[in-house]
Amino acid sequence: MSGGRRNVSVVVAGQLVTTAGLTVVVPLLPLHLEALGATGSARQLWAGVILAAPAVTLAVAAPLWGRAADRWGRKTMVVRALVGLGVSLALMAAARTPLQLLSARLLQGATGGITDAGGTFVVAAAPQARAAGLGRLQRATAAGALLGPLAGGPLADAVGLRAVLAGAAVLTAVTAVAAATALREPAGAPNSFDAGPPRVPPARRARTLAACPSTRAWLLAGLFAQVGAYGLVTVFAPHVRDLLPDAGLAGTWIGGLQAVTWAAAAGSAGWWGARLDRGPRQTAVAVGLAVMAVVIALQGVSPHAAALVPLRVVQGWCSSALVPAVLLAASRAAGPAEQGAFIGAASGVLTAGQVVGALVGGAASALVPSPVVIVALGAVVAGAAVLALEGSRVRPPAVVPA
Repeated sequence: MSGGRRNVSVVVAGQLVTTAGLTVVVPLLPLHLEALGATGSARQLWAGVILAAPAVTLAVAAPLWGRAADRWGRKTMVVRALVGLGVSLALMAAARTPLQLLSARLLQGATGGITDAGGTFVVAAAPQARAAGLGRLQRATAAGALLGPLAGGPLADAVGLRAVLAGAAVLTAVTAVAAATALREPAGAPNSFDAGPPRVPPARRARTLAACPSTRAWLLAGLFAQVGAYGLVTVFAPHVRDLLPDAGLAGTWIGGLQAVTWAAAAGSAGWWGARLDRGPRQTAVAVGLAVMAVVIALQGVSPHAAALVPLRVVQGWCSSALVPAVLLAASRAAGPAEQGAFIGAASGVLTAGQVVGALVGGAASALVPSPVVIVALGAVVAGAAVLALEGSRVRPPAVVPA
């Protein structure tokens, strides 16, 4: 295996392992909080706060870690992210109170996800196939998000969630050691001896991303799409339960529909990556987002839970285009020495969309029926498609000079 392919494979493996480990806790969080002493309305409050916590700290930390990658090297940031996530998982396993679990989740976000560090590494390691590499990362994310709940649920029943989280921490630590040993810094990447200060000041970087119509359109498209997708997460479970004649089967249906969605996302990530590298890129993504908007809205008016299956397949297939497209647009606005910072800033925008979507979806579902909320979220994703199409009509930004 060539050095470049080995590099990407190691990063992809890290993405899969960490995503699988982290997604174990999400569907089981309410039950775990009961074991930690939170019951009734307090349990729901803690669940919402703990689920949102990593996104909040990651939104703040992502641009900082991106600049650090440009100064100290991409490999260092990949290893740092894996070590940080391993420590976070170990602390989650050791938590004895909801506050301790919240602290571990905040640390998870603050250490920065492998997605940002891995995306920066892949872009630098494979400059001629950036989108394909980012597509592989997206496929690993989808596969990990599919594997984590499917394997984690039965294992948690057998040995307990603490043991599952501890095992995930060990696997992440092993992956960190493999990354430290096997990864090679991409040619031309900066390091602590020769990087010097950032070549583009932060204020100018922000102006570059915000002022360029093409990049601005893509960032807004990513923000809108994340609001729609993560808002749907907050209302999907009760909506599915209401469609079932037997509410006792809700868990099976919800888990199965989530698995179908992530399986489709995993299958399409490579296709989207190759498509983004060939072009026409932006128009294809805009069409994908438009289709995604339609199938999300249709989920709100679906009369049967079974009718959700093909809709979730299409949603998963289309969703894999978003993150690589937005990160690719940000990387093209940067010079080689600034790609990490630009990707980090774009990732912060996507993460902000996740937080806003979860909060808006939860608040809206408390006021109006879930079908109405779901249709409205489809309209938000349609707005993302319009913005992406607008970005396709604007000349891409000139690269910031090194």
